[in-house]
Amino acid sequence: MLECWKVWRPQVAVFFRHSSHRFATLANRCAPIISTMMPFEKLTAWQCCHELFLETYRVTTSFPKSELYGLTSQMRRAAFSAAANIAEGSAKQGPREFRRFLDTSLGSLAEMAYAIRAVTDLGLLTADESRRLNELRMKSGKVTWGLYRRVQKLADRSHRPTFQPSNRLTLPDEQS
Repeated sequence: MLECWKVWRPQVAVFFRHSSHRFATLANRCAPIISTMMPFEKLTAWQCCHELFLETYRVTTSFPKSELYGLTSQMRRAAFSAAANIAEGSAKQGPREFRRFLDTSLGSLAEMAYAIRAVTDLGLLTADESRRLNELRMKSGKVTWGLYRRVQKLADRSHRPTFQPSNRLTLPDEQS
């Protein structure tokens, strides 16, 4: 999972050691890392959310400039958040933390549902654009829910208390 980070870490020292050549040196040394696929990129949920983000960004470029800091920004941030939380959560220590980030991702997808509805009702999206964004959002949601359920099972399995006779509680009047 962290193979590409192990490759990159020693090269950080080169970045600071040779200040006159730092940009060329860093670019040359990081070239193999850029082509390495990060673990989150293998997750179908992340791929779907990333596709939703790209389509959202493309569609919102045609929004009026008056909406740049309103609906445009809100939709872009929600779509980005869905994919970014999957990426960040996949790097966490265990399934419970990952599940928390997936929960946030699902919240961002719900936010996208309303944003798509709002901009469609305001006439900022065509019917085709609205349909396409909704299809991508629904697909992202289904796949992310599937991943959430799988991670939930892993979290439940890894934190089950074991029963031992010493764990049994006795009532005060039952003491012998």
